[in-house]
Amino acid sequence: ARTARVAALLRPRAGLAAMVAACFKDVLGAETVGPQDNFFELGGESLMMLDVIDLIRQRSGISVPAADAFKALTVADMTRLCEAQATTRET
Repeated sequence: ARTARVAALLRPRAGLAAMVAACFKDVLGAETVGPQDNFFELGGESLMMLDVIDLIRQRSGISVPAADAFKALTVADMTRLCEAQATTRET
């Protein structure tokens, strides 16, 4: 029972992380993007980060402020930022 609860709690985060990774991959034209890969080290540029923000909004409805996005340069960090924005939006 505990395992099922943990899986249920992790599933939304995994789905959000996969969506963020897909946005990074689509904008960068990369085959794979790991959770700790740095957007700029993968060849990203500032204007491309704005494309990532736009894709995230289109795909999830979560609006990420650009100033915050430039501090969240990995999939893991961007996922946490999206979670925080989604939580803020719900309250």
